[in-house]
Amino acid sequence: MFWIFGSDKSTIKEHLVNFWLENNAISDAAEAWRRTDEVACMILDDQNDIVAVSSIYINPLDSHTKNFWLYRTFVRPMDRKHWFINKTPLILIVSTFDQLSRLPKNKERPSGLMFFVDNIKFNRPALVKLIKGIGFSEIDIPNVDKVAWVRYF
Repeated sequence: MFWIFGSDKSTIKEHLVNFWLENNAISDAAEAWRRTDEVACMILDDQNDIVAVSSIYINPLDSHTKNFWLYRTFVRPMDRKHWFINKTPLILIVSTFDQLSRLPKNKERPSGLMFFVDNIKFNRPALVKLIKGIGFSEIDIPNVDKVAWVRYF
């Protein structure tokens, strides 16, 4: 796994864009290119091909809440084996949280890391237990139809 957030990604941006486009993660090349600056971690296979990518961005949920790092991840479809898809996003998010928690504390720093669950498989009791076990709490966000999880710094 490679932590690349905040580093010069000029040599890998094209690879990231191709990864997302070829795997139908993002359909618009301009949007894929924009998101390369948000990439936090990536996992490569033995051939140095991208297997999984996590990205983060700061976004307030509304005008009354604190800022959070919002977290996204994408795993290459051919690598979504049962054990892999269940563990890889958790490994990526723990690494992302650990790295972000080391950033200097100031008033602009987000309060924590948040992610939304799009995949209903992550609502299974065993996975909910794993998510809670790595320090995340489920929260209710008004007007949002997805399950949200947060871990504060």
